Amino acid sequence: MSLLRFKAVMDDSHLYDKNNDLFYVQADYDQRPTGLCRGGKELCLLHIQASTGNVTNILQTPFTVYKYEKEANPEKALAWMEGSNGKCPKTSTSQDFWFGIVNLKTGSASKISCVAPKDIIQMDEWVAAFDKSNSFLATGSRFSDNTQLIVFNVQSGKEHLNTKLPGLAKELKTKMGLY
Repeated sequence: MSLLRFKAVMDDSHLYDKNNDLFYVQADYDQRPTGLCRGGKELCLLHIQASTGNVTNILQTPFTVYKYEKEANPEKALAWMEGSNGKCPKTSTSQDFWFGIVNLKTGSASKISCVAPKDIIQMDEWVAAFDKSNSFLATGSRFSDNTQLIVFNVQSGKEHLNTKLPGLAKELKTKMGLY
């Protein structure tokens, strides 16, 4: 088993390739003496042999994947991501969300569509899911008392639905206003 010498690992966005027994996950703040991803704009894509825990490959990527489609082919995995490296326009908060096809074996990605800079995702973009047909992605977040559910069309990148639900936790009578 390999020691993963990274300070940060994307725990909500990963992919397991059952056919090859490989686990793909992005990590940052590489602590190895010859580390590729020291913290900043690039993440490392780790290939981990699931049965042994050994890292078999590490690739540097200029993007961050927040969600993969459920049943993905490692050579063409649909992904919800940020960091388009100039492929998409940025928001006023320097976000550039997009949909793409990721080749996990090479660490490369091609663009399907960009999310418009006017479509602001409050936070927690990794709390997301593709629908069964992979036509839409829904992501939800909460900032203060403003709950947001936003749905995007994958092919166009256009906002399909954007709800703001202030007071939802209070209305649901959740413990300590959490849900």
